[in-house]
Amino acid sequence: LVQDSDLRLLVNGLWEAGAESITVNAQRLTARSAVITSGQAIEVNEKGVSSPYVVEAIGDTRTLSARLFDTTSGLVFVGKADFYGFTYTVDNVADLSLAAGPAQQLTLRSASIEGADPEVEGRPPAATPRTPTPSEDDSP
Repeated sequence: LVQDSDLRLLVNGLWEAGAESITVNAQRLTARSAVITSGQAIEVNEKGVSSPYVVEAIGDTRTLSARLFDTTSGLVFVGKADFYGFTYTVDNVADLSLAAGPAQQLTLRSASIEGADPEVEGRPPAATPRTPTPSEDDSP
């Protein structure tokens, strides 16, 4: 049985190898995505996915698959696949479109709000350069 940890190994290896975007069974992964087991089902973005698992990645077709198997995660994935006897195939295609990420994960988040009062944000105001007055320049 393929487990969530197996899919995470593959996905993490693809990110490490330079993938620009990844889906698992058409569920687009974002920085806020999770591949987890819920009960006995594997979930991606809180949506159940089932076998056969199809992992698609956009990246450099000349190097992505080779680099995947040079990553720690990729090597562990291959070792587990060999040990437990589950199979996988790697296909390079010239054109691939992936689904967009879930709407709730596409919200732009920011650590600060432009024009907001910095003291309200809980941080001290930034220092501003000041030109000394003539009386300050004449002091000993």
